[in-house]
Amino acid sequence: MSSGYEIIEAFEGFYIKKLGRVDFNTLSNDLNRRQLQVDISKMMRDLVNADIGQQILIVAKQQNFSAPVVIAVSPGKMSAVLTLNIKPGEKTIPLDEFFQRLKDQGIVYGVNLERVKTLLKLKRPAFREVIATGEPPQNGNDAKINYYFQEPSLNPLPDKNDFVFRPGGIIPVEEGEVLATRTPATIGVFGCNVLGEIVLPLPGKNLDFNVGSGISVEVNSAVAIHSGALHWDNSIMTVVSLTTLSGDSQSGEVFIPGKAIITGNLSSNTTIIAEGDIEIQGNIEGGTVISETGSVYVRDGIIGNSRSIVKADGNVEASYVYKTIIEAKQNLIVDKYILQSDLTVGQGIYCKAVKQFTFNDKRDHPKPPPAEVGNDIDLLAAAKSSKDLERELKYLIKSIQGLIKKTDATNQVRELLERYVETSNQLNKLKKERQDFINRQKKNSLGLQGLFNKPGIDYRIRYEKVPDERITPPTTVFYDYYRTKLFII
Repeated sequence: MSSGYEIIEAFEGFYIKKLGRVDFNTLSNDLNRRQLQVDISKMMRDLVNADIGQQILIVAKQQNFSAPVVIAVSPGKMSAVLTLNIKPGEKTIPLDEFFQRLKDQGIVYGVNLERVKTLLKLKRPAFREVIATGEPPQNGNDAKINYYFQEPSLNPLPDKNDFVFRPGGIIPVEEGEVLATRTPATIGVFGCNVLGEIVLPLPGKNLDFNVGSGISVEVNSAVAIHSGALHWDNSIMTVVSLTTLSGDSQSGEVFIPGKAIITGNLSSNTTIIAEGDIEIQGNIEGGTVISETGSVYVRDGIIGNSRSIVKADGNVEASYVYKTIIEAKQNLIVDKYILQSDLTVGQGIYCKAVKQFTFNDKRDHPKPPPAEVGNDIDLLAAAKSSKDLERELKYLIKSIQGLIKKTDATNQVRELLERYVETSNQLNKLKKERQDFINRQKKNSLGLQGLFNKPGIDYRIRYEKVPDERITPPTTVFYDYYRTKLFII
């Protein structure tokens, strides 16, 4: 238990060591418990001006160490010391008389008899030898609260240059379910000083449950009063109403107070409006979903066909999004892809498929390494592959548009969308490689004019090789890519 200070006991007095921000209420109670008379105002000023680690004398004790035999009790009464101001071989006082002095000074606890006998028997000087030690108190432990459920974060967990996709959801609870338990604070263990006086420990601090409506506190447990869903309002845990709609929702408009769970799919011509979070454990297939104060979690994907509208005051999270109007005041978090959709987002868009996302802390992401100059590609083969991929994309779009009109083709649409994304990524990669190659040639002055200077190219006029210096631009030429030969027309 740290209160920003430490009290250190020495024979010349008590010191206080500043460790951080001092809790003066705790310090005042600690000084009273130790029965130390201190000028609180002066000590507070000294502590405010002191540096971390600095020690300040708060109680001094004067002792007369000039007598032949001196028995002194420390300021905190937790130890007693013996000083013998004698010459070597000089007799001290008898053992009985010494014990009487201990009794007269009230030293009755923790006396080390063997040490006393040895010091008196040696007949030599001694300085502040400890002859009695008290038992210090053990301060109590602070209370601890274990919450069984944690408030979910609306920001995804970063993972190097990507993020971890963990779709959120609603946390349902049952009536009487224990949501948190508390280990109460302890008062500590009493101590005893060398005068036989009881020394009180500093008790641990108690903690209150950070819970609100829908939860009752029963001694050291927080229990749900009724069934519902967990909700956090400014970090205060509450239980709100929860409505569960089983199966697929076909048509109609439903307004739900609290939070809502739909166990199936949401089809077109269906509108779900809820005050809190909405969790759809299937797909959204053309329906409208609006969360007024919470987030929308879609376990599968959103296939809108330009008819789906999803709005949330928090996040919108789904496996994929296609032809949908999305409005999220916080984040849009998607695992696979986002296609042909209108997006309005307050903070960041996170999509694993395109690897483009925005973290709220605006961190700088490392730039990709420059392409290697030596990696040439076959431009004609690249052009042919691009055309093949474009034809494949047109076919997939036509197939998807045809299947969306069917009510029982969700799985087929999902598979075609995944093929579409994969094909689109291949096409984009191929185009990028082709453009990078062309850019490298331009950088090396290897445009049409620069081809004359490229090593490994033969120059011919009517199939007759001629020296380079005879070729004077501008000239009409034909470049055979496969034969790496340049022909002057």
